[in-house]
Amino acid sequence: RLCSACAVAHALSLCSASERAAGAEVAAAVPPRARALRTLLAEVERMLGHTRDLGVILAGLGVHQGGAQLALQEHELREVAALLSGSRMLFGALRVGGVTRDLPPEGRDLARRLRRVGRKLGLLWDRVGETPAAVDRADGLGTVPRARALDLGLVGVAARACRIPRDARKDRPYAHYGEVDFKLSLSDRGDVVGRSRVRIDELREAVAIACQCIDGLPGGPLAVEVPAPAPGAVAHGWAESARGETVTWVAFGTDG
Repeated sequence: RLCSACAVAHALSLCSASERAAGAEVAAAVPPRARALRTLLAEVERMLGHTRDLGVILAGLGVHQGGAQLALQEHELREVAALLSGSRMLFGALRVGGVTRDLPPEGRDLARRLRRVGRKLGLLWDRVGETPAAVDRADGLGTVPRARALDLGLVGVAARACRIPRDARKDRPYAHYGEVDFKLSLSDRGDVVGRSRVRIDELREAVAIACQCIDGLPGGPLAVEVPAPAPGAVAHGWAESARGETVTWVAFGTDG
């Protein structure tokens, strides 16, 4: 179930699984700078995912002006993504052992740019996404009761909109998530309104996390060389994407 819109999450879960397969000491040796940049990339991708999803929701509710304005903010986020990775879809930004690119020379200005986009998104949602017409149309739409959500094993925004505090970034911190401050976004509603509110809250938190990574970016190398895992090694990695938890299992054959 690979998804090009979650390129960083899939790459991160695969890279971390391969690093763990090579040994716990190898996984722990991934440089702090690389961990922070991985987290920055993951949060920019989360902003892109939630912005796109909110635009689709508003368009579906008939609030086309709001969807169009969200598309403009997504365009600016794509430009940020291209600065960070060389690709507007964030392809090729990670490698086993670290990352492929450093923060660009204009990278220190990215925090200001991201904060500006975050403010625009918040104001837009307050003005358009919370209009009575939109809320009335979405009220109770696609409701999943909390007990049903637990039975289904929902993850990501769908779970958190049912007040299930499930988030791999908090439950099993990876990359740089153990070093940044952010709160879990939850809702009691379990419907389209609840999921939309969780997304807009997570957009604000994603901006805060990304800015912490930029402002406090550690020094040091971008990657370490990871030796080939021993024959028969098995490990898994995980990441919390905009669409839910991504898990990758790797197994290395006994024949090398």
